Amino acid sequence: MITCREMVDLLSDYVDGHLEPTLARQLEAHLRGCTECTAFLRTFKETLALAKEAACEEMPEELKVRLRDFLRNNLQRGRSSPTT
Repeated sequence: MITCREMVDLLSDYVDGHLEPTLARQLEAHLRGCTECTAFLRTFKETLALAKEAACEEMPEELKVRLRDFLRNNLQRGRSSPTT
C-alpha cells in the first residue's frame, strides 16, 4: 500500500499520466481511503490550472524590472554572505 509521503512523490507523474499502471492503481486505492491526500490532489490540480492561466498573462514591464532587481540584489547578498 502506498503511504501519504509516497503519494506526494508520485503525484506529478500521476497527474501527467506518466505513472506506471500498477503504481497508478495503488495510488488510486490510497486516494479512495485518504481524504487528506484526495484534498491535496485537488489542490495540486487547481494550482496547476492557475499556473497555466498565469503563464498566458504578460507581466507588466515595471514588475519585470522590480523582480529582476530584487533577484539580482538577493543573489549578490547571498554570494557575499560567508558560508557556514
